Amino acid sequence: MNKIQPLLFTLFSAILLLNACKKDEHFTTAVDLEPLAYFPDSAICTATKQVPGLGSIAWKATGSALLISPENTFILRASTYEDTINWYLRESLGISNIPAKKGRYVIEDIEKNNVYSAYSRFIADGDVGNALWEIDPDKDNFVEVVALDENTQTLQVRFDVHYMMRLQGSFGMVHSERINFKNGNLTVKYTQ
Repeated sequence: MNKIQPLLFTLFSAILLLNACKKDEHFTTAVDLEPLAYFPDSAICTATKQVPGLGSIAWKATGSALLISPENTFILRASTYEDTINWYLRESLGISNIPAKKGRYVIEDIEKNNVYSAYSRFIADGDVGNALWEIDPDKDNFVEVVALDENTQTLQVRFDVHYMMRLQGSFGMVHSERINFKNGNLTVKYTQ
């Protein structure tokens, strides 16, 4: 018995050490790479949606833009839906406080009151939030106003946004901790 105890202690210690050396991986799930519906006769927002460690898809969403006065800033939204029969909201990517002039703008934390962004997932009839992501401040998050025509009220932007999960709902689907939207593009007629 005395010879077995040191062996068991060594084995137990090795298991503890190996568990402590696991990679810093984030939870991923394929549900975040499933294509969803968008209004095909509207402005289409496109991007490469990535779940790090899992893969990526060509993402399309219904795009919209609102010009806020007197601040003279834009709010952009890109939304997807369950399908083309049940238009239940499933995703919403928003970028807010974008200056209404050409240029490249860094997306920061919402608390800094500059350009900011969030991404949300919804369940049920599209009125129940299930997960919320905010930007990863350690990544290069930006939105660029490529073109702005005040006569036709047309706005063209491109963006890259990297998100970290802030809140996971306790019901419905479980989502990936990190989601990125790369090479995003939207050309849209904005409203005021």
